Amino acid sequence: MFFIQGDKAHFLQIGSKTGIIQLAQPVDRETNEQIRVTIVATDNGTPALSGSTILKVLITDANDNPPTFTNLAQHQANNPVMIKEGKASHVMHPQNKMVGDFAASEQYWT
Repeated sequence: MFFIQGDKAHFLQIGSKTGIIQLAQPVDRETNEQIRVTIVATDNGTPALSGSTILKVLITDANDNPPTFTNLAQHQANNPVMIKEGKASHVMHPQNKMVGDFAASEQYWT
């Protein structure tokens, strides 16, 4: 018989007879970078014996959050920006919950 222990066990489910582990609910990299639980296996012998191991699941990111800009009010159509040719004179600051390959960076207007 198999079961899962740990404070993040609710993210996973395990087949009590097969030991097959699956997600029990969606996960999001921005709120959980990893799920670390203990997997326990017991037998039906007399006396019953058991063993355990640590399972660490690393969550990768998905492109699920669009970037936003903290200083967007400065860039509204009724607020024109004067930019000198050849100069990076105005910077927009994106805020993005994404990490890794999907993270936003500063945008420079020239």
